[in-house]
Amino acid sequence: EIEPDREVITIQNVSMVDQDISGWILFNLAAEPVFRFPEGLVLQPGETVQVYSAVSEGAVPDGASFWTEDKIWTAFPADVLLLNKVTRLMFWYVAYDR
Repeated sequence: EIEPDREVITIQNVSMVDQDISGWILFNLAAEPVFRFPEGLVLQPGETVQVYSAVSEGAVPDGASFWTEDKIWTAFPADVLLLNKVTRLMFWYVAYDR
Protein backbone atom coordinates (compact mmCIF):
# COMPACT_ATOMS: atom_id res chain seq x y z
CA GLU A 1 0.00 0.00 0.00
CA ILE A 2 1.62 3.23 -1.14
CA GLU A 3 -0.21 6.43 -0.23
CA PRO A 4 0.81 10.09 -0.59
CA ASP A 5 1.40 10.54 3.14
CA ARG A 6 3.02 7.16 3.93
CA GLU A 7 4.39 4.02 2.35
CA VAL A 8 3.69 0.57 3.78
CA ILE A 9 4.97 -2.76 2.52
CA THR A 10 3.38 -5.90 4.01
CA ILE A 11 5.29 -9.19 3.93
CA GLN A 12 3.31 -12.37 4.66
CA ASN A 13 4.52 -15.90 5.24
CA VAL A 14 2.31 -17.88 2.85
CA SER A 15 4.08 -21.19 3.55
CA MET A 16 3.05 -23.86 6.05
CA VAL A 17 6.27 -23.55 8.11
CA ASP A 18 7.93 -20.85 10.20
CA GLN A 19 10.12 -18.56 8.08
CA ASP A 20 13.19 -16.84 9.58
CA ILE A 21 13.53 -13.57 7.63
CA SER A 22 16.44 -12.24 9.70
CA GLY A 23 18.78 -10.29 7.47
CA TRP A 24 16.48 -10.42 4.44
CA ILE A 25 16.64 -7.32 2.24
CA LEU A 26 13.73 -5.26 0.89
CA PHE A 27 14.36 -2.57 -1.70
CA ASN A 28 13.19 -0.55 -4.67
CA LEU A 29 15.23 -1.59 -7.71
CA ALA A 30 15.49 2.08 -8.79
CA ALA A 31 16.31 3.70 -5.43
CA GLU A 32 18.30 3.63 -2.21
CA PRO A 33 18.42 2.79 0.66
CA VAL A 34 17.67 -0.86 1.29
CA PHE A 35 15.82 -2.20 4.34
CA ARG A 36 17.31 -5.15 6.21
CA PHE A 37 15.00 -7.14 8.49
CA PRO A 38 16.28 -7.40 12.08
CA GLU A 39 17.89 -10.52 13.53
CA GLY A 40 15.50 -12.92 15.21
CA LEU A 41 12.48 -12.05 13.06
CA VAL A 42 10.55 -15.26 12.40
CA LEU A 43 7.14 -15.25 10.72
CA GLN A 44 4.79 -18.10 11.55
CA PRO A 45 2.51 -19.45 8.79
CA GLY A 46 0.07 -16.69 7.76
CA GLU A 47 1.80 -14.05 9.91
CA THR A 48 2.65 -10.64 8.44
CA VAL A 49 5.08 -7.85 9.14
CA GLN A 50 4.80 -4.30 7.85
CA VAL A 51 7.63 -1.94 6.87
CA TYR A 52 6.92 1.82 6.87
CA SER A 53 8.69 4.58 4.97
CA ALA A 54 7.86 8.25 4.28
CA VAL A 55 6.76 8.71 7.91
CA SER A 56 8.47 9.60 11.18
CA GLU A 57 9.64 6.68 13.29
CA GLY A 58 7.12 7.68 15.98
CA ALA A 59 4.24 7.23 13.52
CA VAL A 60 4.99 3.54 13.00
CA PRO A 61 2.54 1.21 14.81
CA ASP A 62 3.78 -1.27 17.41
CA GLY A 63 5.00 -4.48 15.81
CA ALA A 64 5.84 -2.80 12.49
CA SER A 65 9.30 -1.84 11.24
CA PHE A 66 10.58 1.63 10.39
CA TRP A 67 12.62 2.04 7.19
CA THR A 68 13.20 5.75 6.59
CA GLU A 69 11.46 9.13 6.68
CA ASP A 70 12.27 9.51 2.98
CA LYS A 71 9.97 8.37 0.18
CA ILE A 72 11.22 5.16 -1.39
CA TRP A 73 8.49 4.72 -4.01
CA THR A 74 8.71 7.88 -6.13
CA ALA A 75 8.24 6.58 -9.68
CA PHE A 76 5.82 3.99 -11.02
CA PRO A 77 5.77 1.26 -11.96
CA ALA A 78 8.13 0.43 -9.08
CA ASP A 79 10.01 -2.85 -8.69
CA VAL A 80 9.79 -4.16 -5.11
CA LEU A 81 12.36 -6.89 -4.45
CA LEU A 82 12.83 -9.16 -1.44
CA LEU A 83 16.10 -11.08 -1.12
CA ASN A 84 16.98 -13.62 1.54
CA LYS A 85 20.17 -13.27 3.58
CA VAL A 86 22.25 -15.05 0.92
CA THR A 87 20.80 -12.61 -1.67
CA ARG A 88 18.57 -15.15 -3.40
CA LEU A 89 15.53 -13.48 -4.94
CA MET A 90 12.51 -14.55 -2.91
CA PHE A 91 9.87 -12.20 -4.33
CA TRP A 92 9.59 -9.55 -7.06
CA TYR A 93 6.51 -7.35 -7.23
CA VAL A 94 5.70 -4.50 -9.58
CA ALA A 95 3.73 -1.72 -7.87
CA TYR A 96 1.63 0.74 -9.84
CA ASP A 97 0.42 4.16 -8.82
CA ARG A 98 -3.24 4.19 -7.88
